[in-house]
Amino acid sequence: MSATITIALFGIIPVAMLIVACVRGPAGIIAAYLAGWLLLPPIGGYNLPGLPPYTKHAAVTIAVLLSMIVFRPNVLLSYRPRWFDLPMVVWCVAPFFSSIYNGLGVYDGLSSIYGQLTLWGFPYLIGRTAFADPASARVLAIGLFVGGLVYILPCLWEIRMSPQLNRWVYGEHASKFHMTQRLGGYRPVVFMKHGIELGMWMTAASLTGLWLWLAGDVKRVFNMPIKWAALGLLVVTIMCRSLGSLALLALGVAGLLAARAHPAGRMVLVALVLLTPLYISARISDAWHGEELLQISEAIDPARAVSLQGRLDGEEAVLERARQRPLFGWGGHDGGRAHADDGDLLAVDGMWVIYFGKFGLLGVVSLYVAMLLQPLLLLMGLSRPREVVMHPAAPLAVIVTLFALNSLMNGFPCPIFIVGLGAVAAASRWKGSDLAAAVATRISGESPLGLAVRPRIAKVERIA
Repeated sequence: MSATITIALFGIIPVAMLIVACVRGPAGIIAAYLAGWLLLPPIGGYNLPGLPPYTKHAAVTIAVLLSMIVFRPNVLLSYRPRWFDLPMVVWCVAPFFSSIYNGLGVYDGLSSIYGQLTLWGFPYLIGRTAFADPASARVLAIGLFVGGLVYILPCLWEIRMSPQLNRWVYGEHASKFHMTQRLGGYRPVVFMKHGIELGMWMTAASLTGLWLWLAGDVKRVFNMPIKWAALGLLVVTIMCRSLGSLALLALGVAGLLAARAHPAGRMVLVALVLLTPLYISARISDAWHGEELLQISEAIDPARAVSLQGRLDGEEAVLERARQRPLFGWGGHDGGRAHADDGDLLAVDGMWVIYFGKFGLLGVVSLYVAMLLQPLLLLMGLSRPREVVMHPAAPLAVIVTLFALNSLMNGFPCPIFIVGLGAVAAASRWKGSDLAAAVATRISGESPLGLAVRPRIAKVERIA
């Protein structure tokens, strides 16, 4: 492991503290998260005795959490448990029950809980506390958009020159190089683990940018009209050649336009939320095997259909094993994985089926209830088209929804999306007067994220 990986993984802690100390309000917290998530190495880490590895995911969240403990303790102390936090709590402790049920011991269970907290629980807590009001939720959405904009130049460079940035900075490629070649060109990776992970990040940033543009409460970004910034980011996202992510982007844009055009259009977004549990329940119950999905994929790109067939075959193998212990799963690191005839572990990509094999129904149900219940309630509660566009948490709810859909075929958790989930959960406590004030005034006294974004005063109008 190169020295630059070590420096980055441990150096993010003082860097995050400096950012949170110098940048006021929620902008400092999302800026610290972006600094770590966009720049830290996706590979490498340290195996700590009895604990999950200290990798990029853990380093970023721990750095931000420590920064808040030191400089924003009042923000964390403002947390008050609510009923809608229960699914996330159950999800974080589910590995403990799997470890006990499978005889792996209390120590293994407690170590697994720590892993769940760094990957899911702590980001959710940060979102629930640091982005708990309409103004800060809008800052989070702006931060996500800016996080896509700063990746434009690295993406363009790798599209032209091939994905080399991670190798130059950290000494090795994050994934096999042949996986970066798609549709007659290169699929960028930058400092993500895979081009699929980068594609989902750029998709989320692009959709957020389009949403902010239509909402009209952000005028300029990096001294550029937000219209051109959002459209430029959209073009680069398409150039990233991640077909699955582009399909999700198309669904998100279609839902946004439908909800903006007609009161009943929000049901398109609601349908997107329901797709994930529908797929999972059909696969677990063995009621559907994906034939229609394969036919659609074959018509679009035969090569991708072959990849999809491999994913579905891997799912079937894991599901067959997981059904032997459906409630708590097999526990452990690879306990739910199935083996090929030669004894090697079968490749499986979908996050949901990996967790089903490890933690059973307790894990997978609690995870997706935690991820989708609050977005569902929020989107169903927006009855007027203007509410959908103007609600500060609406784009975050749709991003979390698309992230859940992406997890059906891929396993790339993103802590910033989980922070967004926490903000969406906090939105259930907002009052109509809070939302009206967020629309009628500037988002903050200063431009968030270091003068990168210039909000404009919106027309006073009650939206809830």
